[in-house]
Amino acid sequence: MVKLLRLTSDKDDDFINAQDGLVFSVNMDDDLIVSPDAKIALKNLTFESDFTAFTTDINNGLLSVRYDTVRDANSFPLTPTAYTKATYENFFTDVQTTLNRCIDTNVIGDTTTAAKSEFYGQWAIDAKAEFKTIEFKLTPALNPVIRRQFELPTDAQYSGWGVTEQLMKTQPNNSGGAIDVRIEKDTSISIADLDPPDMCLLSGKSKRENDKRDQFLSTSNPMIRWCQGNAVWCARIGILRDNGSGKEQNGFEIGLATSIPWGLYNGEILPANVKFAVRVYKNTDDLAHIVPNADFSSNPTYVDNTGVAPTNPQPAARVESDMLMISCSQSTTGSGSKTIVGQIFKDEVAVQQLFSYDIPEGSEDVALYPYIAFFDGDDAENDPAEAHSPVVTFDPFEIEEYQTGKYNELLVPTKTNLFAGYPVFAIGQDVLNYDAVGEVGVPKLDPQWFINKGTSQDSFIQSHTEIFDFMGFSNNQLTDIGSGESRIQRPFFVINTSIYPYGARIVPDNVFILAQSDNYVVVLDSQKLVSYDCSKPTRANQTRSIDVVGKRANILATIPVNNNTGIVEFQANEVLYIDFDNKGETPIRNLRLRVLDKSLQPIPVQGMSVMTLLIKDE
Repeated sequence: MVKLLRLTSDKDDDFINAQDGLVFSVNMDDDLIVSPDAKIALKNLTFESDFTAFTTDINNGLLSVRYDTVRDANSFPLTPTAYTKATYENFFTDVQTTLNRCIDTNVIGDTTTAAKSEFYGQWAIDAKAEFKTIEFKLTPALNPVIRRQFELPTDAQYSGWGVTEQLMKTQPNNSGGAIDVRIEKDTSISIADLDPPDMCLLSGKSKRENDKRDQFLSTSNPMIRWCQGNAVWCARIGILRDNGSGKEQNGFEIGLATSIPWGLYNGEILPANVKFAVRVYKNTDDLAHIVPNADFSSNPTYVDNTGVAPTNPQPAARVESDMLMISCSQSTTGSGSKTIVGQIFKDEVAVQQLFSYDIPEGSEDVALYPYIAFFDGDDAENDPAEAHSPVVTFDPFEIEEYQTGKYNELLVPTKTNLFAGYPVFAIGQDVLNYDAVGEVGVPKLDPQWFINKGTSQDSFIQSHTEIFDFMGFSNNQLTDIGSGESRIQRPFFVINTSIYPYGARIVPDNVFILAQSDNYVVVLDSQKLVSYDCSKPTRANQTRSIDVVGKRANILATIPVNNNTGIVEFQANEVLYIDFDNKGETPIRNLRLRVLDKSLQPIPVQGMSVMTLLIKDE
C-alpha cells in the first residue's frame, strides 16, 4: 500500500530572522499507522529560494584605490553581508560607496587636512545594467548661476546675468516678485573686463519679517545634486548690514538640504530637510551652523560659533572678501566615513573651522541639494545682504544625463576660470585664490597636473579576486598580486579622449550573471531513516545543522540545482524509497521536514512551497 501526503509551507523567510529556513511541519488529526520496515520517498518539491548570491566578509571585503604614485592607496572594507537573489544589487551600491570613500587626494607627506583637494570626483556603478561597469569622473567646480555664453540678458526682471535653468535657479513666486532672489552683475564694469567675482551678485528681493527659507536659490530639479565623492559648495560675503529687524531677519546662509520645493510657488525649504548650513547675520554677529544628529537625522537648531565673526566691513576687492564653505572630504586613515566640514576663509587670516561632521555608515549616498537662503532683502534705504561668486560641484553623472555633451566642455582645464561661455574647472585661481596663510584647506587644482599625467599614472583598484569575478571581470583584465587579491590597473585620468577626458570607464569582459549552483538536502526531523551523511564541514568553524560526519542521518533526498532564478521544481523520474528505521507498527501524527543547502545550512525562501511524499508499507 502507498500513501500520499501533500505538505505546504507558506511564509517569506528572512535568512537572519528565520534560522530554520524552509520547514514543512504538520500535525495530523489522526495517527497515520505504518507497518514495520515501511519506506518513504520524495515525489516532488517546489519552492523559490532567495539564494545567497555572494558573501562579503573580513576575508574578501577590502577595497583599495590609488590614483597615482604621489598618493598612497586608500583602503576601506566592504560591508560584511550575505547578498541574496533579492538583495544582490545592494552589493554594487556598497562597492560604489566604498570606492567614493577611497578617494584620497592628499599627496604623500602632505599633512594638511580640512577641505584641501587637488581634484573633485565621483565613482558610480549602475547596479541594474547588463555589464557592471565601474566609472570614475572628475566633476567641474563651477559657478552654477551664470549663463554659459557672453550675452546680454533678455529677461527684463534681471539687470544682469540671468538664471541658468539647467543647474540652479531662484525660488518661483506668484506675488509679483515680492519674495525672490535678485541676481545681477556688476554694472560698473564693462563686459570685456568682467572677472568671475563680478559676474554673480545675489541678494534677497524683499525685507523679511520672519526667518523662513522662502527666499532662496537652489538646484533646478532633483536630478542635480551635490557630488557624492569629494565636493564643495561655497559663496563669498558681499554685504552684511543691520536692517533694524531682529538678528534672524538679517544676512543669509549656504546649506545642503535633502529636499527642495522644486517648482512650488512661494514654497520654503523646511527646517526638517536642512542637514548642513553656515549662517551669517548682521555684520558684527558671530556665525552659526547646523549639522545633523549622530544618526544623520535632522537637527535644525543653530549652533553658535562664538568668537567667529565675519570681516567688518568686507574688503573692497571682491576676490578678498570672506568665503563661506561647506566641503566633503574622505578619511585617509583606512577607517571612518566621509566628513562634511564647514569653514570661513578670510583674506589675511587663517581658515576658521565652524564644524566637522562624520557621515554615519549607511547615509553616505543620501542626496543633498545646495542652496543659498536670504533672510534680508531690499528696501528703499540701504543695499540688502549680498552674496556673490558661488561655486559648487555637482554629481557629474547626473549633469551628463541632464545636459548631454556639456560635461566634457566644462571639464577642459583652464587657469583663467572664466565662467561664461568658456571651459570651467580650476577654482584655485580667480575664485578661491589665497596667498596668505588662509590658503590652508582651500580647494585647488593645477591643470598642468592632469596634462603631465598622460597614461603613466600607475592607478589601480585592488580587492579580492572573488569580488572582481562576481562583477564579471575576466583574468585578462586583472593583475594577480598574490594572497587571493588582484588589481585593475589603468589610468584614471585619460587625456584627449572624446568620451572620458578626465576619468575612467572600466567595462567587465563578461555580462553579469546571477547564478545558483547547489545541492539541496531534504531532512526528515520527526522520524528516523536509514540514511548516512559522509560529508565534512567546508570550514573548520562551520556550524552544522546535522551534527554527523560519516554517521547515520535522516536524509530523505538530495536535489542538484543550477539556475539563475532560484525557482526549484523537482520531480523524481524514478521514485527512490528510503527505509524508516522502525521494527514494529509506528503511529505518525507529526511530520517535520527541512530543506538545507549543500553545506547543511538553512535556506531563505519566498512565497508558498509545496512537497509531496509517498509512504509505502505492507
